Amino acid sequence: MICILCLGIPLEQYLGEGIGTDYRGTEAKTQRGIPCQKWAEKIPHKPNYTPEKHPNAGLEENYCRNPDADENGPWCYTTDPAMRFDYCAIPESACRQPHCYTWLLLTPKFLSMFNVQLSREGSEGELLPQS
Repeated sequence: MICILCLGIPLEQYLGEGIGTDYRGTEAKTQRGIPCQKWAEKIPHKPNYTPEKHPNAGLEENYCRNPDADENGPWCYTTDPAMRFDYCAIPESACRQPHCYTWLLLTPKFLSMFNVQLSREGSEGELLPQS
C-alpha cells in the first residue's frame, strides 16, 4: 500500500522570493498580531487600495497583500483605529519553484518527504528529496 499526502500548499501562499506581490495566502493579521481590516470596508480606515480599484491584486477578505509593490512585503490596513496599516509576517517557503508542493510518501517500510515540482500544465513532475 502506498499513501501520498500533500502537506504543502501552493507557492503562491508563501512569500517565496521577492517582495510578495504575488502572495495569495490567507494570513489576516499583522506582524504585531493585529487583525486586518477587510479591503472593501471603510472603517476604521478608508483604504486607498480596494478590490474595485485593483481587481487583480487579490484584495479578498482581510488577507495580507502587497498591491503597491512595497519593498517591505505584504501588509494590510488594521482594525486598530490608531494604526492605519502594518506589515504581515509571511512564511518563506522551502520549496521555491513555481507549482511546488511538499508531499509525504508513506509505504509500509518507507517514510520520506519530497518537494514536488509540477509543470505549468501539471502533466509532468519531478520529485526532489527534501534536505
